[in-house]
Amino acid sequence: MAERAAFRPDLEGLRGVAILLVVGFHAGVQALAGGFVGVDVFLVLSGFFITGMLAREVAQKGRVDLTEFWGGRAMRLLPALLVVLLFTLAAVMWLYAPIDRPPIASGGRAVALYSANVEFARNSVDYFRSAENPLLHTWSLAVEEQFYLVWPLLFVLPAVRTAAWTAYDEADDSEEAGKRKLRLAMVVLGFLSFGIAIWLTRIAQPWAFYGMGTRLWEFALGGLLAVTLTNQSDEVTWPATMLSVIGVAALGIAVATYHRGTAYPGMAALLPALGTVALIVG
Repeated sequence: MAERAAFRPDLEGLRGVAILLVVGFHAGVQALAGGFVGVDVFLVLSGFFITGMLAREVAQKGRVDLTEFWGGRAMRLLPALLVVLLFTLAAVMWLYAPIDRPPIASGGRAVALYSANVEFARNSVDYFRSAENPLLHTWSLAVEEQFYLVWPLLFVLPAVRTAAWTAYDEADDSEEAGKRKLRLAMVVLGFLSFGIAIWLTRIAQPWAFYGMGTRLWEFALGGLLAVTLTNQSDEVTWPATMLSVIGVAALGIAVATYHRGTAYPGMAALLPALGTVALIVG
């Protein structure tokens, strides 16, 4: 596994804010009616962190160890998920009426297989009006895990074709060649994903909301930043400050103006996603 990146308290704090926004939304806090955009913040950040980790592994080893990566992700997430799932199902068996238990138990199987998002989309579950489902929040974890399965595959072909990003050839800088191919792949996938998300939001909103493919563009935004940004500095500059202010404003506007009736994700998801990009860059 590649060496860990330097700890980023600013981005860890942003992840914490994203979680609090989602919790506030589900708790019915009036001022956080658009708090569900915290998921979008989290997805962009995940794309940034995971892509950076994979890029460092390629730079250090010349390849990505898929087995090690997938195993590491599973060991990090699966134990906690199973504990939560078992306790939730036990509470459902105790507190819920017999007629309400079967669909939740059926959903539990999908949660354990990291396919809760597909199950909710297939059953046209309305995220904004299904507060009685105690497993509803697991859809985003399923999206994350599915992202972990497919995203490392982007690194395999560039890693093989360029041998190693750190290998230098006088005729070509292999590192930059590999990064260019990755950036191009991310841009193409991002545009395809975003276009499908807009289309499905109009004709099949649950599939647009819960689908990994329709959220892939948000991961791609973070990924592009991870392989593009090279310099980090503790120096405070006015462009960085302005970007941070713009990012906070974008998230604030989304939280304050979005609500359960907003056609989501669609074009509306651009505001929190780009706001997160501004905060990362700033």
